[in-house]
Amino acid sequence: LEATNKVLAPKAGKWDAFMNAEGLIGMTELADILGTNVRQLTGWLVDRGIYRKQTSEHGGRRNLPRVTYRNSGHFDVKFEEKNGFKFPVAYATSEGVDLIVDLWSQQNAA
Repeated sequence: LEATNKVLAPKAGKWDAFMNAEGLIGMTELADILGTNVRQLTGWLVDRGIYRKQTSEHGGRRNLPRVTYRNSGHFDVKFEEKNGFKFPVAYATSEGVDLIVDLWSQQNAA
């Protein structure tokens, strides 16, 4: 059991400090990690083809992850409610955080 824990230890917990109880991280928190704001981050994700521009029926814009990235386990979209309106909110999984952080780092290294 101790040997198994040593093998799993480096993989577990890389982003745990930022994750919610469901193992997801909000895009605002992810933007904070990257030192940017959420609008710039989601716009950058749209430019990279990871997110898709969308306009809600209430006139607001909600750029959300493409279905391919949701199905691959990089993102999850939850519906939340505020002031009587339900709206989609994107969250990244640990795999999604790894993807974004890697791409962001590559961009800034160039």
